[in-house]
Amino acid sequence: MTKHELRQQLRNTRKSFTLGYQRDVALKVCTQLQNQSFMSQSEHLAIYLAFDGEVSMQETCEWAWEHDKKVYLPILDPNQEGRLLFQRYTDKSRMTRNKFGIEEPIIDYDSTVLPNTLDVICAPLVGFDQNCMRFGMGGGYYDRTLSDVVAKPHRPIYVGIAHSVQQVANLPTASWDIPMDYIITEQKVFVRQTP
Repeated sequence: MTKHELRQQLRNTRKSFTLGYQRDVALKVCTQLQNQSFMSQSEHLAIYLAFDGEVSMQETCEWAWEHDKKVYLPILDPNQEGRLLFQRYTDKSRMTRNKFGIEEPIIDYDSTVLPNTLDVICAPLVGFDQNCMRFGMGGGYYDRTLSDVVAKPHRPIYVGIAHSVQQVANLPTASWDIPMDYIITEQKVFVRQTP
């Protein structure tokens, strides 16, 4: 199976779930995430708005606001093709749809931050393996954006968010793919083993 075929198969699977099932999974995933010790210690948290059958992060967003944490969303960087900016997100943020149809805040450079100033970045994914490698939608946005910070001494904790059925045995990866520190599903928390 090619990468394209695998991506399409996994996307179709996650899009086939009922709204009730999606809500149940989202609640379990968000509870698993909130129970991680790094979450209580974080102040700046990047999440995403679910699209194309991704696990919703709404519960975590509400939890973060209730615990006085600052929430950020990824937005397409208009000045650097293929990269993301992270912008502060509140219940008063004015929103728009980007070229992929994904909701994001209307850009306000005074509210954007560099990725290395975030404590946690939660990323959606299409597939993953037990080594915490992430298979995205194919655009490389997260890998390009995080490549500049992955080797820095202070960097965010990278968390992939997924349905358990998105796990695959042998994930096709490239040299530029950045592993997640954690993958969290409704059934299990995967932690990357570092040498």
